[in-house]
Amino acid sequence: MSLKSCVVCVAGDLKPDIYAPATWEDADIERYCKQRGMTLVWEDMNKSVTHLVISRAAFQSKHAAVKYVQKDRRSNKKAKIVTYDWLEDSFAAEKAIQDVSAYHPGKPRDLDAIKVACSKRPKTARCKPADEVFGSDDECPSEALGIKQQIQTKPKTPMSSTLKLGSKQKMEAAGVEASSSRVAAESSTFKKQPTSASGSQIHIQKDFVIEKPRIRNTPVTVSDISLSWEAKHKPRVFCDKTDQFKYSITLTHKERPGEKWVLLLLKAPNVLDKAFLFRAYQYDAKGKIELRETNSPHSSFQKAFELFKISFRSKMGYHWEERLSIADNCQLGKWRYKLPAKGEPTGQILPEFDQAHPKYVKPKELAPAVQDNQGRRCDERIVSERPNIRAAIIVPM
Repeated sequence: MSLKSCVVCVAGDLKPDIYAPATWEDADIERYCKQRGMTLVWEDMNKSVTHLVISRAAFQSKHAAVKYVQKDRRSNKKAKIVTYDWLEDSFAAEKAIQDVSAYHPGKPRDLDAIKVACSKRPKTARCKPADEVFGSDDECPSEALGIKQQIQTKPKTPMSSTLKLGSKQKMEAAGVEASSSRVAAESSTFKKQPTSASGSQIHIQKDFVIEKPRIRNTPVTVSDISLSWEAKHKPRVFCDKTDQFKYSITLTHKERPGEKWVLLLLKAPNVLDKAFLFRAYQYDAKGKIELRETNSPHSSFQKAFELFKISFRSKMGYHWEERLSIADNCQLGKWRYKLPAKGEPTGQILPEFDQAHPKYVKPKELAPAVQDNQGRRCDERIVSERPNIRAAIIVPM
């Protein structure tokens, strides 16, 4: 089903169900639907509506649109009730998702079921027999009767007659035909055996039943959401357009070789919203990797970049913008950040952190380590000249 043939009705406030509500305003939804040729109506259900996109709260409170769909007695043309996830996944797939069972607002949000629904392909039409196309011989028109008889009486050319086989190949082919006929005879003999009254006879097909794995109703974590989003959109490391700096940095341990942190800022191509994601992986001395820090996908680069800078600051003891002036001579914390070689991209630097800029503000000396109100050790820096930056910088000791 194409998106142009979809008539969508939006009911209820979708913002509480969405991770990035700033990008799902009414004007944004209208723009997304218009770009794909979809027809959008608001709170006005009619028989032409194919999908009812409704919030979970409105569904639980029995919205008028839900009652309209429930009273509709049409089986094939009845509107399908879905959450905003169906609309978002249909936008990304450039087609209407057919299996809507995973998008029902009355069920908990199941990312595995949603992933399976997005990967399903439409069924292909099978070739109908001649009797279904032309009807019986009595009902078939005279001009089509010859075509039907030609289809039914056309002999099937066996594979062996179309190939020129040697003596050895003929013997192997004869052995294969004999073995296949023996298996078919044994199978038919087994099926003809009567089943005892006690039910001790087991059907041959029951030994080969493969059950689908059951999906447990476990709570969805932030890590599950980010991993599902990454598997779906296949993001890449974000590259700064100003100097082509890639936001993938490595922090090595000062005392234990092999231990390191890898901080990543990812961007998904061809995604209208929720395109940025922050990741932090920790490696131990044996090379074992573990995802320690992540977040839900963000629609704004600034939100994901702020998490990137906070993670860097918590491990290094200074701001990301101060890396050029402090990284080589820093004695704080356990980790070390190696600056790019001379002439390579370094990323953007704010004017107040650039020593060559007239607005550069020289940071004051660091105070000795103290304890904050939560009992953690930290280094306090007086930064009254920079009011937009917090004074307390937590440093892992």
